[in-house]
Amino acid sequence: GRVGCANVLSDMYALGIVHIDNVLMILASSLEMKDEKVRNQVTSQMIHGFNDMCVLADTHVTGGQSVLNPWPIIGGVAQSVCATKDFIDPVNGQIGDVLVLTKPLGTQVAVNVKEWKMKQQQNWSWLKQHNIITDKSADKAFNIAVGSMIRLNRNGAILMHKYQAHGNI
Repeated sequence: GRVGCANVLSDMYALGIVHIDNVLMILASSLEMKDEKVRNQVTSQMIHGFNDMCVLADTHVTGGQSVLNPWPIIGGVAQSVCATKDFIDPVNGQIGDVLVLTKPLGTQVAVNVKEWKMKQQQNWSWLKQHNIITDKSADKAFNIAVGSMIRLNRNGAILMHKYQAHGNI
């Protein structure tokens, strides 16, 4: 839930929008989870995580849609009405501008490696065989990636205004 909400909010922050009026949550509870008690618990935790991130972002969920699906899914839409000065158009970058990364690169790679490890896939075996990664470093990379994915970029949006950013990526 926290990852899903941070992802929804990140699109607004990337545009320099600091205040988000409200969020609509899209939720799919997994039909593949045969144990109804487990499914309800997982779904509840997803909702709580999503709502917790909205509280941290000083906004709230005002609606959305819930469905049943083979896979658990969470996401949504963030909405804000703002003045033109509160929005930084992403296409106005200029020669000489500095590119500031607010989160580390490689998050998806870390997630993929963790999945390969958990499923003991051929890719994991190859990485281990060639001494590219250890169990410990794969776990550490995954934990760093998750920490990055649940961190809001609100401060980045604030700093874009403070330092008069021309554009963003």
